This record gives sequence, structure tokens and C-alpha cells, in this order.
Amino acid sequence: MQFIERNSYNIRAAVYELKHPHDTLEFVLFPMIHVGAFDYYRQVRQLLEKCDRILFEGVRGLRARLLTLTYRFMVRRKRLKLVTQNELRLRDLGERLIHADVDAATFENAWSNVPVWVRIILACAVPLYSLYLFAFATRKSIAQGLELDDLPTREETLNSSDKSEMVEHVLLHSRDAHLVEVIGDIHSKTRHEPLRVAILYGAAHMRAVSRYLIGTLGYRVVRGNWVTVFEL
Repeated sequence: MQFIERNSYNIRAAVYELKHPHDTLEFVLFPMIHVGAFDYYRQVRQLLEKCDRILFEGVRGLRARLLTLTYRFMVRRKRLKLVTQNELRLRDLGERLIHADVDAATFENAWSNVPVWVRIILACAVPLYSLYLFAFATRKSIAQGLELDDLPTREETLNSSDKSEMVEHVLLHSRDAHLVEVIGDIHSKTRHEPLRVAILYGAAHMRAVSRYLIGTLGYRVVRGNWVTVFEL
């Protein structure tokens, strides 16, 4: 499955609808990019309004805010004409929302297992990198490396290291495990109800989500569409 596509003209994000052969519960996958054109989030918002439940991500706390500083600061450069995912205005969707991410305490405990020197480097590097992006980022440079499929690329495998895997475990895999538990609970309790459940998460999380829904629970993709994130 292709979640994020980069071509000569734009960056596009897929939207997949999944159904089960024997159940009425449906899932809609929204592999998200956290920075995009205003129209991208407008279209996603319109699709979310057709869903009965929305599983969304987000970890509270100072460390989480530091790690998301790069794109929050970058969009302040007006020439990029980009905005953040906050344009979705999720709070307006009220009771449909289900926070499916780990809580702040769980995230902090997991982060404390990362070596101190790695945490110090990240604490220094993230603000500096944010300033660099604010000064020099273009849409084309932001698009570099955004492509994402359901299988790791050769570059991802070659660039992997013990320290990067520890950080990735905190930011990705441990949160994936929690998300999968939430999905499994919803499936077991409402599988025979005619509900559309949106999974609104960063694109990298969709590898674990699609594996679980398709490989473990037996869902199948019945429809896929593209939404343009931004033009290059």
C-alpha cells in the first residue's frame, strides 16, 4: 500500500476505506502529513465529518512539544504558504473524537529509557534545525523523503542503528502498539454496527495499522482516493 506519494507536481496522501467480509464496521485510514496547504486540511475535514468515530493522535507535555517544534515553527515563514494540522479544528467534532495515543506519563517513562546523551543532542538539535527550516526550507525540500509505503525502504534499513531504533520505539512503535489495542477493542465491541471509524494518524503509523487490520483482523481495502497535500 502506498500512503504518501511524491511526484513532479505535488505531494499526495492516500485515504483508504476498509471493510470486513462479515462485519458492518468500517475503518477509514487517513495517513497524515502534519504540514500542508490549507485546502488539504479542508478536504480531510470534509471527509472526517462523514465518519462516526475519529481516532486521533497527540501526546501532551513539554518534550512532545519540543519534538514537534520543527514543523510548528517552519510554517511561520509566510512564503511557504503552508499551515499545520491544527487547521482541522478537531475539537469542533466533539463526541466523535477518541484519543487513541499514549498519555503524557507513559510517553515520559518511555523517553527516559533513551540514553541521556541522545536526549541532550536532540534537545539542542531540534531548535537549531527548526531555525534552519524557517530560514531555508522550500516546498521541494520539505517534500524530500515524505514518500511512504507499507514496507520499509532500502535506505531506512541501511540507516537504522541501535540509538535511532530506541528513539523510533518511543516515537512510533510503542504508540503503534497502544493504537492497535484501541482498534482491536473497537472492533470487538462494535464489529456488527454500521459505523465508520476514521484513523487520523501520522503516515508512519499506518504501517502498523494496515498490518493489523488486514493481516490480523481480516479487513480489505474497498476504496482508495488521493488528497493533494501541497503543490511543489
